[in-house]
Formats: sequence, structure tokens, C-alpha cells
Amino acid sequence: MQLDRRFADYGLTGGLFLVCQLGLLWALGYWFPVLKELEKLWLPPNNSLLAPITAGFAGALAVIAVFVVGLVLDLLASYFRNLEMHVFTTHLHYNRDWLNGLFEANKVYCGKDFEPFQRMQQDLLSRSQQGLGDVLMILKLWKLESRRTYVELAKALFGRMPSQYQRLWSFLISYIAVQSGSSTQLSLMTDEYSLWRTARAIGLALFIFAAEVFLIPVYSNDASMLTFFFGALFFLFGMIFSMYITHATYSRLCFTLFSLVYVIYDKQLHAKKDAKIA
Repeated sequence: MQLDRRFADYGLTGGLFLVCQLGLLWALGYWFPVLKELEKLWLPPNNSLLAPITAGFAGALAVIAVFVVGLVLDLLASYFRNLEMHVFTTHLHYNRDWLNGLFEANKVYCGKDFEPFQRMQQDLLSRSQQGLGDVLMILKLWKLESRRTYVELAKALFGRMPSQYQRLWSFLISYIAVQSGSSTQLSLMTDEYSLWRTARAIGLALFIFAAEVFLIPVYSNDASMLTFFFGALFFLFGMIFSMYITHATYSRLCFTLFSLVYVIYDKQLHAKKDAKIA
């Protein structure tokens, strides 16, 4: 991991999240009371020798806080993993004609994950199209068959599929890193990867901020229906926007990933054919 790049990404996402929280405090009228409480803290005078030490210590704590918040957002951004698995499966299915040969040649590591992962994703898609994902299906949970179906879906979404997805993803990334032999290809992949990680962390920060804006009028005693409506509308917009930027950047990453894997794999096939002819 490039520490300077990750530090900048964490600083960007953590700073955005804290700015949103400060803006929320200002909108609710808590900004000036907080400042008054901070003014009550004992601070050394400007001409004191402790003043620069205190200022430097406070600045260091602020930088660490921003970095830690960005790191936590990056870790919690796995909230979008199901969305990312769907995009990844789409690319697997689209490129399966040549991926079959690649995974067959490396079946010792990923041969048991490729086909089962695709089958489970297709099964989930077909069930959702049949209406299983509808909210009204919750009313059928009193049936034993419906409860078993939901248990199977939960096991697939939070058990086998994430591990299979992680192994396939790690294999393709490692394949590029080991076989590319080009710093340009690795730089292209690194840039797209960093953009995706930053975008989904920003998406999570905006989603949390939109949820807070929505919950404030919900738990307020004097909020009007118009305030509640705009809060719900803002939450809906924030959720859609966060999913959109995560989907868009991850789709870009997958296009780059599978393109590089194909170019490297095709080059290896041609090299083997040339060696056989020679």
C-alpha cells in the first residue's frame, strides 16, 4: 500500500465527513454553543512557551482524527459489497469465453469458485425477478418454505459468495501484478483502484449524512410534514447518488481489470503457440 496515496485518500474522505458533521451542527444551531464550550478550556497565552507546543499537539490530533475517520469509512464501505459483486458477476459472464481457459489453467486455486459463484448470482437474480425481493414477501415468512428460502439467501449473500468473490478478485489482481511486467499497466490499475476506494468511501459518508438529515425531523417533536418530506427526499437522493458513484467507479475498475487480464493472458497464449512452432 502506498502510504502517501492512502493518507491523501483518507484525508479527503475523512475531511468531507467531518465537514458534513460540522455543517449539520451549524444548521441545528449547536455550532455556537460548542464554540463557547471550547472557549472555556484553559489555553496558554500567546506569549507563553507552551503555546506553540499546544497548537502543534492540537493540529496533530486533528490530522490523526481526520485520517482515522477516513480509514473507518474505507473499512465500512464494504456495505456496498453486494452491489460490487453484481457488477463483478456481469463482467465474469461477459468474458466467460476466454476466462474459462484462464481459470481452468489455475483451477488449483480458483477452479472451485468460478462456476459456483456465477450460479449463485444467477439464482439470486432469477429469484428476485420472481418477486422474492418484494417487501410483501415478508408476509409469507410464516410459511416454513419461505423461511428456508430466506435463510438460504442469507447464507449465500453473507457466507459463501463473499469468500468466493474475494478469492476470484484477489486472483485476478495478483495475476496482473505478477504477469504484467509493465509499470504502466500497474499504474493504470492502481489509479482506478484508488479512485474506486475513495469514491465508495465518499459515497458512504454522503449516505450517512443523508440518513442523519432524514432522522432529525423523524425524532423531532416540532418538525412539520414539509420538513419530513424534504428530509426523506434528501435521504433518497443521497442513497441513490452514493450507489451511483460506487457502481460507476467499480464498473470502470472492472473494465480495466478484465482488459488487462485479457491482454496478458492472450499474450501468454501467443507466446506458447510461437514456442510450439519453433
